[in-house]
Parts: sequence; C-alpha cells; structure tokens
Amino acid sequence: MRFGDAVVLFFVLPEEEAQVGQYAVVVVVVEGQSAGMVAEAIQHYRAILACTACVPEELHQMVTIARGTGATTLEEAIRAYHTARKRTFAARAITFARDFAATEVAKQAAIRAVAWMELGISAELQTPEALLLDQQLMFEDEHQIIKPITPLARTVLISAWRQSMQETLCEAVQTIITMGKFTNDVK
Repeated sequence: MRFGDAVVLFFVLPEEEAQVGQYAVVVVVVEGQSAGMVAEAIQHYRAILACTACVPEELHQMVTIARGTGATTLEEAIRAYHTARKRTFAARAITFARDFAATEVAKQAAIRAVAWMELGISAELQTPEALLLDQQLMFEDEHQIIKPITPLARTVLISAWRQSMQETLCEAVQTIITMGKFTNDVK
C-alpha cells in the first residue's frame, strides 16, 4: 500500500505475540530505497513496532527523520528516530511541567498520572482531578489504564518525573489497598 511517498507493508502478528488490541504490525519503507532496505525492514519489523508502537504519526516521523538524516539502513533510521524523538518528547515534557503542572497540586497530579501509568492499573479509583495527563505523551484507554504513546515516551516521562515518583508510587499502592475490595488481611 502506498502512503504518500512511502510504501506501507502490513504484517499480522501471531496471536500469542500480539498485545491486547494489536493485530497488525506496520512497516514503513521510504520509496526508492534499495531492495536491501526493504528486505531489512521486513526482517526487522518488530524493531519498528518497539520504537513507534505503530502510531501513525510516529511512523510518519520515522520516515521523515530517516529521509532527513540520509539513513541507508533500518538500524540507522531507528537510531536517528530515537535520538530526534527523545529530544522532542523531552521538550514537550518540560513545556508541560512548566505550563500545566506549575502549581504543587498540579505537579502532584502529573506525577500521580505517571505513577499510575507505570503501575499499569486502572485509574478508576482516582477522581479526574487527581490525575493530570501529559496528553502529548500519554493517554487513557477504554479501561481507564494510562499508557504512554510509545515506549520512548514512557522513558521520557519516567525520566522527567523520576525524583518525585517514589512517594507517589507508595501513595498509589496505599490507595489501591484502601479503596480496593480486599479482605482485612490485605489491608
């Protein structure tokens, strides 16, 4: 399938390898690349998935960055994408912290959102005001589980809020135990 000036190849993952709700892996190859690069992309499509999580904008960014840096191999393209997007995501995290998590209450809500993302559990026990999501780097799925948009976004979020995360993780576990439906033995 053609997508602008790129060739898009779809691969279906075996069920045991697919993540929940993920049925296909998409590989984007810049048109006009050598047959070797196309073959390499097909061979290493899991590496592309790991970087981009098959988010269409991230796939587009990978193609754009690969073309802009003159990458000739998939490894070079992934390395260039990783470097460029890490800088972009870090700048977004800094802007978010400055503009939206400016007060202590907002900062704690942002840290709490990252902690709940890291725990991978439903945020349904939290009030909407208790969590402040950096929606450029994370989202809440249909089960109210907070997820990063890509693995690289997760790395940046954890790095940005690392110093304050320990207390918040302890608080999150305490909230789960207190508000959850557990026996007194657990509490």
